[in-house]
Amino acid sequence: PLLGMAEGARPTPDLSSNLEKSVRTPLRSGDSGVECPRQIINHDFNQELDYSVWAAGEGAIVSHDDVAGTMVVTNINKSWQGPRLDFTKYTQDCPLIEGAKYLITLRIKVDKEGFDGQMTPCEETNGWNECLRLTRKIMFSDKNDRYYSERVNKGFVGKYGEWFTFSTAWTYGADDLGDTVIGNIFALESTEPGTTV
Repeated sequence: PLLGMAEGARPTPDLSSNLEKSVRTPLRSGDSGVECPRQIINHDFNQELDYSVWAAGEGAIVSHDDVAGTMVVTNINKSWQGPRLDFTKYTQDCPLIEGAKYLITLRIKVDKEGFDGQMTPCEETNGWNECLRLTRKIMFSDKNDRYYSERVNKGFVGKYGEWFTFSTAWTYGADDLGDTVIGNIFALESTEPGTTV
């Protein structure tokens, strides 16, 4: 049911019946021979936040509340100022695998002062600019970067002040990998100005 909120064909992640064991069983990178974890990143934000990988669009402020176990983005004035995950450093020794499915799951809450419990614009319109979207940016040395987006659909966002889960699976093709790739970023976009995420 979590994957049903993504647009397009519904992915079917290959999760074993013994997920605990499969998460602990490392993969071996073909090029470097390094043992690589099956989970690239698993931030529950109950511990120290790695600010080298988490950011927000220019002007937004990222803070960490370890008691609540959350990362908070405030001072959002533009739709592109949501949280960003630059996971490039995690893929330097453990490169992404062509054709493998990577499951991305986010727990999100959008707050707007004085609007708790009211419908978000996404729930009312289901519009491209009103609904949050997760964008993948692959940066290349020749500056011909690629962008792919998956949008949260109406019916899954809920109301201001309510938590919801967004999950989607991504696959990297041969054109998305290689020596000319200099960065990999996921960004939550279409954030509403004046909100806290």
